[in-house]
Amino acid sequence: MLGKQSRTRRPRNREPRVVRARARARRVLSPCRLGWVGAVRHPGEAPKHLTEVAVRIGTTMRRATNIVVVLVAVFALAGCGHPGGDPNGTVLQSLKLTTRVVPSGASHLSVRSSESVWVQACPEFQGAHAGWSSDQVLIQFQASPSANVIGHVDSRLLQLGWHRYDIVITHGQGPVPHWTLNNRSGRKADAFAFQAPSRSGHWALNLSWQPPGPKAEGCP
Repeated sequence: MLGKQSRTRRPRNREPRVVRARARARRVLSPCRLGWVGAVRHPGEAPKHLTEVAVRIGTTMRRATNIVVVLVAVFALAGCGHPGGDPNGTVLQSLKLTTRVVPSGASHLSVRSSESVWVQACPEFQGAHAGWSSDQVLIQFQASPSANVIGHVDSRLLQLGWHRYDIVITHGQGPVPHWTLNNRSGRKADAFAFQAPSRSGHWALNLSWQPPGPKAEGCP
């Protein structure tokens, strides 16, 4: 009677599941499986087709940057060839310094500004012509209705070289606080301070300067 043949049992793979999963991932994501055979010549070197994609992306980004630069130059040079304007925004920067006149206890401070630009004539109005818009700065803030805001603003503007000349804008109303500032262009900048509604504590300081050269008469 033949004896039973002995069977050799294979030792079970007792590697942790995490180790086996990592090994499978390395096999699946190997360069051979992904078609990168022969593309990676040195350790850490990117595949050829990925390098070409990166080059194309870089070229596209450089072209987009060049387009942006050209557009900025077009807008910046729109007023070139026309005398006047506010070169380098020099006067506008001096108008922005007036934010220092806002009382220290004020709240809800808001500052908006716009620089002088060359505006084409409005085709809807006969006789309208192209010209320069004005520099504008609008400062708004909230202060106590009982605070002496005009006295504070007046003293600070005088320190910045402004001079006060109150004027009447609307017939039947009292004079409105008004200041002017001389500059090298020979044209004075204007500043008006008012609160609306009256005695509300909502203050606005409006500053403007019309540069030399033709004045814009664009569409409203």
